[in-house]
Amino acid sequence: MPDQDRTLSDLKVLEYGQMVSAPYCARMMAALGADVIKVEPPTGDKARVAGPFPGGVRHSEKSGLFLCMNLDKKGITLDPTTPCGKRVFRRLIEETDILVENNAPGHLDSLGLGYEALRAMNPGLIVVSITPLGQSGPYSNYKVHDLNIWHAGGWGYLWRERNSEGEPGRPVRAPSYMASFQAAYNAITAVLGALYFRDCGGSGQHIDVSEQEAMVFVLANAFPVYNEENRIAGKNIAIPASVPSGVLPCGDGYVLLSVIEPHQWKGLAELLGNPEWSQEDWTGSMEGRRLNFDIVNAFLSEWLEGKPVDWVVEKAIEQRIPSSPAGLGIREVVGDKHLEERGFFAEVEHPVAGTLRYPSVPWQFSGTGASILRPAPLLGQHNDEVYMGHLGYTVGEMARLRSSGVI
Repeated sequence: MPDQDRTLSDLKVLEYGQMVSAPYCARMMAALGADVIKVEPPTGDKARVAGPFPGGVRHSEKSGLFLCMNLDKKGITLDPTTPCGKRVFRRLIEETDILVENNAPGHLDSLGLGYEALRAMNPGLIVVSITPLGQSGPYSNYKVHDLNIWHAGGWGYLWRERNSEGEPGRPVRAPSYMASFQAAYNAITAVLGALYFRDCGGSGQHIDVSEQEAMVFVLANAFPVYNEENRIAGKNIAIPASVPSGVLPCGDGYVLLSVIEPHQWKGLAELLGNPEWSQEDWTGSMEGRRLNFDIVNAFLSEWLEGKPVDWVVEKAIEQRIPSSPAGLGIREVVGDKHLEERGFFAEVEHPVAGTLRYPSVPWQFSGTGASILRPAPLLGQHNDEVYMGHLGYTVGEMARLRSSGVI
């Protein structure tokens, strides 16, 4: 689908960020058609050396993280910490609708490129700053990593290992960059709200996105549990509320079953062949099964042993028992026929890394669409197009910018 037919095709976005949160936010806008220019230091985004790499061999143009975070963008190099670089950055800002950045609080101000200075040049500019702990507060200048934010947001307590008795054990760490991804999702939502305000006659504004607050926001259900029941989510009792329920092992993986209603228990008993124990009085109520959960799970686990997950799920659904495969890995997700038919994954050819498969976006528009049109940029790939084609720099000026390390 051509850029001009997509939702945000009239917007110009400048991304001055590295690694995950700002790049991923800008990537989502690029998928919606925005013209995104990614500003990298001449040495490149840190994600270029973060990997993973094919065969474990480092290559700045083959980092899986960088390639996935930066689809659909144009890429330029620029060092705004130099006097000349600041002037170039200001010229880029003059034609920009949205600036996305994830530098430390105060970094842009220290360069004379803070929000107030940029707004003076471009009153309609929307700046979204994504940082671990926000632009203000007693911890805002702490050097923080994704692992810290995971725990500062309350998730390390909720997702915990279980000991042999089933009680919560020590806190666990998150999959990499979870807080950065959550902040990016929240950032693009805020940006769209700011765009609506601006286009309805308002002005541009500065959006302060905290990764910690994004993680706490996703944990929203824990707060009514705490407020109304004085209970901390995550500290679950060993006996589940309904039996059988939860993740159980099968012959080739794990299955999720949830038997709550009487007809669901009856259907499960039929699947089991209506064994004698399933006809006892205590099995007729949820409370009776809950109090004898060890007996139910023992018989059910014996029945599930050796049976294929897909077969169990199919038979359970026939009995109107909520069920699905559980514990799927990336291999299974990538091969999921449902996602395949919906076109969720896209193959993109990169001039150095080759053709790779990426997740696209989790939304589909009936009219405008969102899709991946180009691979992540090579380092400085679009310097000539942006600086000479858009800003009017000459060949001689470009040579001086390169020789002085500005680009």
